[in-house]
Amino acid sequence: MSKYLNKNISYTFVFILFSVFNPSFAQELELSRNWGDILEEAKGQNISMYAWGGSADMNSYLSWVSMELKTKYDINFRHVKVARTADFVSQLLSQKAAGKNTSNIDLIWINGENFHTLKRNDLLLGGYKEILPNIKYLNPSFSELFQYDNGVEVEGLEVPWGIAQITFFYNPKNVNNPPKDWQEFKKWIHENPGRFTYPEPNLDFHGESFLEQALWYISKELNGGEFDTESILNGIPDDNPELFNKWKEEISSIKNYLWKEGTTYPNTESEMFGLMANQEVDIVFSFNPNRGVLAMKNGLLPEVTAYTWEYSLTNANFVAITKYSASYQAALVAVNFLVSPEAQARKADEDVLGGPSIVSIGTLPESEKAFFSEGGRKVSILGDIPLSEPNIEWTKKIKSTWLELN
Repeated sequence: MSKYLNKNISYTFVFILFSVFNPSFAQELELSRNWGDILEEAKGQNISMYAWGGSADMNSYLSWVSMELKTKYDINFRHVKVARTADFVSQLLSQKAAGKNTSNIDLIWINGENFHTLKRNDLLLGGYKEILPNIKYLNPSFSELFQYDNGVEVEGLEVPWGIAQITFFYNPKNVNNPPKDWQEFKKWIHENPGRFTYPEPNLDFHGESFLEQALWYISKELNGGEFDTESILNGIPDDNPELFNKWKEEISSIKNYLWKEGTTYPNTESEMFGLMANQEVDIVFSFNPNRGVLAMKNGLLPEVTAYTWEYSLTNANFVAITKYSASYQAALVAVNFLVSPEAQARKADEDVLGGPSIVSIGTLPESEKAFFSEGGRKVSILGDIPLSEPNIEWTKKIKSTWLELN
């Protein structure tokens, strides 16, 4: 069995670079182009990134990215904070359908389902990965994580940017032995009514991911102690009604024992963390393994302890460029910087963001490796064995069924 259990890695996050619909762009970009020419042409260009603004730590990190791109390359990079990415994906599709040749959107951070939509509508550029100088630093150990986005093959339309894994945080004053698999968690929820909740899955991917992690563990119970990778990664819910119905039954069984008896849910991960800050819940979770520790250091949470289940849902984040970007030179430089050892080291810094790095630190040249240790920097690493996210058909079914149950 593969270390990552499969080759279908899902639920990634994507940057979409998009400014002016320019049909000739795909022809203009040639893989043989000189990187020095691209750097020169990128000077003075403007690019905006429309990205979820719910994380103060990520917002701060992207502010640093903006300053670095200006200082190093004279690129004007702007982070536009948004609440719902899907709205802007719809806007891109509408603009294309209307034949408009301009847009106020340059970059956007999306999830795997939206990547599927944009790929299906031929809005993403491929073939540029090979010309990025920093691509050589990608960690080959994560190669399987970088091949699929929500079960959809990437096919060169994205470049890896980060790795995320569900990590739980609990209040040690209220929780002695935190639950470490689905059955233990379900039991803990029943024994501690009102002390746990998750974000609404149709509004925040964290909620969806919690339900998907439950699906994996339920499949293990039904499959003789082995995860049912074939059903979850390559099949559809209708092909395995036993698994789907068991998942539905188990999710229904915890509803009345959740915070507010499951009558309402936080809209975002940040709102969920706010409930812990107000001591309304005792366990929360995030895809950033350092999220709770940073919040505690910043005085936003009481004392918390981080942990993962033995097998944890894990995904890769990507950056992508649309084939119609008028500022594609700056887009390429921005992507190259985001995957650089310097930017990755800062992103992995437990005092900055704490997102595990995609680069192979041990094989870096000494000059690049130094970024990960400068100033006594401590970097975040993955927890135990990663689980892939289910394919897109399971994701859709989980979200629609959750609405029926609620």
